[in-house]
Order: sequence, then structure tokens, then C-alpha cells
Amino acid sequence: MAYEGLEALKGSVNQAQYEVAEQCYQALAEVLQSIIAVDQLREAKAQEALNLGLQALRVASVITEKLREVADAATSPEAEKFKRLPLQVEEEALFQTLMQELHGIEVGAATWYATNRERIDRVVSPRFRNQLFDTIRDKR
Repeated sequence: MAYEGLEALKGSVNQAQYEVAEQCYQALAEVLQSIIAVDQLREAKAQEALNLGLQALRVASVITEKLREVADAATSPEAEKFKRLPLQVEEEALFQTLMQELHGIEVGAATWYATNRERIDRVVSPRFRNQLFDTIRDKR
């Protein structure tokens, strides 16, 4: 499920924060759906999940801030998730680049595909991958 608010976060959060925020959006959707369905038990469970997710987001944000302050801690492999932008940002940029290249191809799509297979394989989100492969099939 895509959330416009989550998409807006991509450039301002790291991978750890993004993953927790994604879970919060899913819990919020569950809360809303259970309210609409007048299912109080489901609503209570979803609300608890949302509250836990918000607490986890606070913790991820505090860790992120601490890693900025302590340079040595920020070099460990465990800290990587708290430093890099969400992988979804890189994936979307790669998707856009590949689509632009594809639109410029009149002939030779099979050669382009073989040459760019490694880059194409890095596009893993279904919403990008499906559109990319539909365009590749159309060009063949």
C-alpha cells in the first residue's frame, strides 16, 4: 500500500526511520479500517501496534541523532541503517533513469536489456519493476 505521506519522508529520513514509519502507516490504516468496520477489538490491537511503532520511531530518531554526535559509533556496520537514505530513494532514481533510457530506444531493446540487466535487477519494488518490464516488453 502506497502512502503519499510516506513518500514525502523519503528524502528526510534514513533507512531505519523509513522502515519504522512504513509500519506506522500500516498500523494507522488498520486503525482506520477497524473504526469504519466498528470492530473495537481489532481497533484496540491496531492502536497498540501504532503506539509501539511511534515509540520505535522515536528510538530510531534518537539513535540517529546520537550517531551524528559520536563519530566513532557511526562507523560500525550496525549504524549503516541509521545513516543512509532509504533504499527506495535510490531505487526510484534508478527506475527513472532506466525509463528515460528506454523511451529513447527505437531499435535494439534486446541489446539494451542484456547490457543493463544488473541495473534492472536492482529495481525490486513491484510498482517500479512491473512498469519497467511492461515498457521493456513494449519496446521488443
